[in-house]
Amino acid sequence: MKEVDVHELRQHGLTDEQILAVVLLAGFFNLATRIADALGIPLDPQLTRGTPEYDAFLRGS
Repeated sequence: MKEVDVHELRQHGLTDEQILAVVLLAGFFNLATRIADALGIPLDPQLTRGTPEYDAFLRGS
């Protein structure tokens, strides 16, 4: 993420605190996914793109 990205988020009305929350949340999910992958923990099919469960979740089925 670069300063131009932060500027654009500010243009959309996000405060610095909200931008920080987005960055921290994205970083956490990145870390959690890497740990799960390293340990061989299967991800929830409903949250995995390309699975029928994911597609059904998006459709609200």
